[in-house]
Amino acid sequence: VELSEGLDGQWTHEKDVHHMRIFSRLMDGMRFPLVKGVVDVSGSELAKSFANDKQDATACAVREIFCFSISCFANQLMDKMKGDDTLLETWGDADVGACLLHMKWHKNALSSAKDGIFLRTARRQPVDGLACDRLTHATVPVPAELAAPHAAKVEAALNGVAHKPQRLLLSWVDVLPRVGGGLRVTLGLHADPEVSFLTPTSLVRSAILDAAGTCLSLADMAFNLRLPKPIKLQPMDCDEDLAEVIMAGQSMRVPKCFAHVLADRKPVAGRNGVASSAPLRATAESASAKTATSASAALPREPSSAKAVQAAGVVVSSPSVGPAPAGSPPSPSEPIAASTAPATAVAAAEPVESTTASTPAAA
Repeated sequence: VELSEGLDGQWTHEKDVHHMRIFSRLMDGMRFPLVKGVVDVSGSELAKSFANDKQDATACAVREIFCFSISCFANQLMDKMKGDDTLLETWGDADVGACLLHMKWHKNALSSAKDGIFLRTARRQPVDGLACDRLTHATVPVPAELAAPHAAKVEAALNGVAHKPQRLLLSWVDVLPRVGGGLRVTLGLHADPEVSFLTPTSLVRSAILDAAGTCLSLADMAFNLRLPKPIKLQPMDCDEDLAEVIMAGQSMRVPKCFAHVLADRKPVAGRNGVASSAPLRATAESASAKTATSASAALPREPSSAKAVQAAGVVVSSPSVGPAPAGSPPSPSEPIAASTAPATAVAAAEPVESTTASTPAAA
């Protein structure tokens, strides 16, 4: 949260990409900077796409953007190098959820396949003056002692393919509703990629900045796609413990460890007369059976004006955040459509290995 809010002298404004600003911050003893993308969306833009008769537009948008950022399916749309994630362990309570994930990235002509075991935590925080809460998740590598008990499961996930360690140090996504309407989406990451001495440092740095640009893709994805159903931390055809919650006024199955973070809450008396929130419903269910709901994942919103995600893109494929102007041609009905997560595919440029976790989280 502190890194999301800080825009002081420690941060350098690198560039603007449409509605997104990209910043960097030097880290002591590190070759490459911490980077983040920041997108501000106005209340009027949100009202056009997210308003419904059960919750206000900002609350709906916050949940949807956050859900896209944790979805394995959405992160694979955003990052062409992203492989499958395997859920190893979970924890959760009323305002904080956590899980242990084994994450993989594909190889390419200049980079080996990568993997790592990461801890992802998600937190829900009240915002003074608003009934809508802030949602944040962060992903960090875990120490060997925490990973050791899951060696057999990791070995099975690797399926005999050699992988090198993914040197992602931190990634996060923060979705902050703003007093007066609108919201701010921040996606940040810090990586120390292993690169050849023949590769210019400036090229690596540029690729890392482009990876932070996934923030705009994430916002666009929420505007132009329906949420995958159910929301999963693993591929859609994998078994996963889910919980059914009421989210933004609608029933949704989400990862059990994040159920209390995402579920709607009944208004209760809050400080300064502002409504606070209490859990509404989060009924756990077993998701051992593979369902046909994956076919409805990431369908275009109706009416949809999103362009198809450019899987190999290094820059955001959509020129703006929000609905496309009237008269735009409808997007194809394939699951890969629109731009964002997490993101429209803003994969780290080769020869650097992908560093987006997911967001993702990337993050």
